[in-house]
Amino acid sequence: MVLLEPVEGRWAPLPPPPWPSESLPLFCQVAAVDGADGQGRKRLVVVGGWHPETWAPTHVVFVYDFLTGAWRCGVPMPGPRRSFFTCLAVGGAVYVAGSHDDEKNTLRSALAYDPNADAWAQLPDMAEERDEPRGICVVAGGGGRFLVVGGYPTQA
Repeated sequence: MVLLEPVEGRWAPLPPPPWPSESLPLFCQVAAVDGADGQGRKRLVVVGGWHPETWAPTHVVFVYDFLTGAWRCGVPMPGPRRSFFTCLAVGGAVYVAGSHDDEKNTLRSALAYDPNADAWAQLPDMAEERDEPRGICVVAGGGGRFLVVGGYPTQA
């Protein structure tokens, strides 16, 4: 993983995450977290993906802290192992929604991860199941909203 430092106009490598392979899981999702009020610790949160050797979906969570320059393992994502979910950060939390499970059943469930507490919370289910959806963060009036758009239903 490399990081662009826009002020200096250069790319810098990050250390490898605590993962058997020196690369990230295949198809993992990455969210940039800026603290609950924009003043908190700046982190990258890597969620899920496939193991590069077995191609099996994973529950892994890795958190990179820009202050310490180090990775740590987070609490694994609960529930069924997801593939092709949407993931983004809003207000200091990382949101995950949609996807499909190991049997290719589309999911309507959603989760929130708090990197400060290293804890997951179950959110209300979406109105419809969505595989391969996209997430959008809408910020208005000092708050943020997580919108899930697109995707499609699938059957096992």
